[in-house]
Amino acid sequence: MTDDRVLVVEMDGRPRAQARARVVRAGGRTWAFSPKTAWRKQFTAAARRAKIALAGRSAPIWGVDVPVRVEMEFWLPSRKKYATARPDLDNLEKSVLDSLSDAGVWDDDCQVVEVITSKRPAEIGRVRVVACEWSSAGRRAWAELRGGD
Repeated sequence: MTDDRVLVVEMDGRPRAQARARVVRAGGRTWAFSPKTAWRKQFTAAARRAKIALAGRSAPIWGVDVPVRVEMEFWLPSRKKYATARPDLDNLEKSVLDSLSDAGVWDDDCQVVEVITSKRPAEIGRVRVVACEWSSAGRRAWAELRGGD
């Protein structure tokens, strides 16, 4: 059975890239972690709210064997014609995918089989993420949401 649900997460504010992993040594122990920025925490909360509104439950929208398609659009404050400055697009992607995992949208971000990403200059920072099952029904629902693209 295919799923035609489409998750949309939108949030104003300057998008922030995934922070680099840190290694800490204390008391003879060593561990690594990735610090979460305030932006990532806010985006995770927004994704969790969107997931609950769409699915009506706290379980993942798409189970472990379901392939998922994700589109990400980032608007970064810039006066340039193109958003060629930092942060890097791949680091923005990582931040969003990890946030969606933390929000429980899917079991694991390894389920993402297609990603379409863009970053654009804007007066005010913003992000818009659209995710759906990578199936004919999911892609049809996504196209309808986009106005038939």
